[in-house]
Amino acid sequence: MKKIIVLGLVVLFLVSLVSGILPYPSDSFGNNQYYHVVFDEEREASVAARIDLTNTGKSDLSFFTVEIPGSIRMVNAVVGYREKEKRCIFWEKDECVQWEEYYGYRETYYTLDYKSEIIGDNVRYVFNLPRNVREQESVKILLYYKVMGYVKKNLGVYNFKFSTIREDYDLERIRVAVDVVDDLLLEGGKAKTNYNYNYFEGFKGAGVESAELRGFSDSIMWIDGYVKETSGLDPWENFSVNGRYSNSWVLLKIKKILGSLLVVGLLFLVLSFIVSKMKVKKIVWKVVLSSFGSALGMVFVWYFMFYFMNNVGSFVGWQFQQFFMMLMLMVVGLIMVILLFGPGLYFGIRYRNAGLGIWCFISTIIWLVVFSIVFILLFGGLRDNVITPMYKGVLETVSVSKEIG
Repeated sequence: MKKIIVLGLVVLFLVSLVSGILPYPSDSFGNNQYYHVVFDEEREASVAARIDLTNTGKSDLSFFTVEIPGSIRMVNAVVGYREKEKRCIFWEKDECVQWEEYYGYRETYYTLDYKSEIIGDNVRYVFNLPRNVREQESVKILLYYKVMGYVKKNLGVYNFKFSTIREDYDLERIRVAVDVVDDLLLEGGKAKTNYNYNYFEGFKGAGVESAELRGFSDSIMWIDGYVKETSGLDPWENFSVNGRYSNSWVLLKIKKILGSLLVVGLLFLVLSFIVSKMKVKKIVWKVVLSSFGSALGMVFVWYFMFYFMNNVGSFVGWQFQQFFMMLMLMVVGLIMVILLFGPGLYFGIRYRNAGLGIWCFISTIIWLVVFSIVFILLFGGLRDNVITPMYKGVLETVSVSKEIG
């Protein structure tokens, strides 16, 4: 039994060793699309797109046709070919007698020539491939373009609908990461961008190996932001993502703010009605109102503390961010302690009735739970969803659909 276990461990070790030595490119086979989309105040979208193209036909592929919705300005278009490499698979007397070709990590890039024409609300691009793509071979097409027509502005809020590229192939996967420029807010959080496409914008070449382009190509696959994915699209179908952004957090949240105020007002009216119908002492009314206001204040203080911490970079320089965050935590902690224990201590000491103070504390906890549930339902949580480097940007409510052209 021990020999079998040892033998199994040895086999596993050898398999892991071989798999670590053999080339294992991260590229996936098939037809896929990946996007990084950045919106700005001028209602323009800057789009970095990667199209994984596999020739599933029987003949060589010399051109590639796509349709892009909107008013397009193509900045640059590049195609990347994975190059074949050789390795020895059989040695004889210190001399290789049999070689094997395989696709490794090396890639060469060519600037794409293309023709374009406007067809309805779309722009059709025909890209001439510098080298034919043979049957079952794959290439990567990298596009960087600016597009108008995806955004409508209404009362200070930008409503966008991003649409992906249509092509004449079945698509296994589409991934879209949405972001906005600095100083704008996506619904659900503050976006912080950290991108630089200058190298790609100015690239011109034929058969050039470029680590920068390889990094740019790979980054589009996993870049952060608000990410939506779909799969299994037919030829000439595309994918749409809707959302909103603005300069003002209040404008993005106005419906939820008004809704929360309405709910709190209704709760207060219901509470007033119940207490007025109950023949209780005036002190009970004071306790109920105090616990109500205390719990409501705690929820608002807690919410705005998280908002400030998520967006501290918008208010102070990076040199003072840590100081202000520590100061905010101390101030908020002091306020929370006062709001939680203050009313109970006041009534207990003022009326020399410990039971009254305990009842006020319990009432505050009950109201705190109620208000917390209301805020979570309305705002989707006390803290906005934050995505860490390289990019940060989120949407809270996004609708996704497929469109058939």
